[in-house]
Amino acid sequence: MDNGVYTLDAAPYLLGHPRPLTASGASANIFGHSPDGHWDPEAFTVEDFGTAFIRLEGGISLFFVHAWASNFTEQWQVRIAGDQGAAELRPFGPDPRLRLTHGDYGNLADTTPTTLPEGSTDVGYAVGRFVTAIRKGETSPIADETFLYTNAIFDALYASARLGREVSIEL
Repeated sequence: MDNGVYTLDAAPYLLGHPRPLTASGASANIFGHSPDGHWDPEAFTVEDFGTAFIRLEGGISLFFVHAWASNFTEQWQVRIAGDQGAAELRPFGPDPRLRLTHGDYGNLADTTPTTLPEGSTDVGYAVGRFVTAIRKGETSPIADETFLYTNAIFDALYASARLGREVSIEL
């Protein structure tokens, strides 16, 4: 939950924050006990890998995998496939990328913009907007339900992992 929240929050944001309905999750402690880490493996007590399948309103499903330590060179990406196109987002690393396609299955056109929107690869941009809103007494640029949905999803994922089955998300 400590850093998977950023990945989990990004996908619903890109989908327009549909209401979460159910979640099925699993977690593991795979790399935390590795002797080549920069921590004491004997004191490692949290999960370092998690998977989730989340059903959202509107017939949308979200498959989510997060690991803060893994054997992949590229650590963060979001891929969205829809009936009218797809999006692939890799915001971090030496070469941030956004790839958009539009069209039917057999006739996809690359519609990737040549420049990215302001702040799209800068976490400080979003934090700065939030701090400015607080200082000026303005409404948060992040809608309340986004916090509620993300936390409710994580609560359901932990319950699902503990119970070994899909659970309903209570809001």
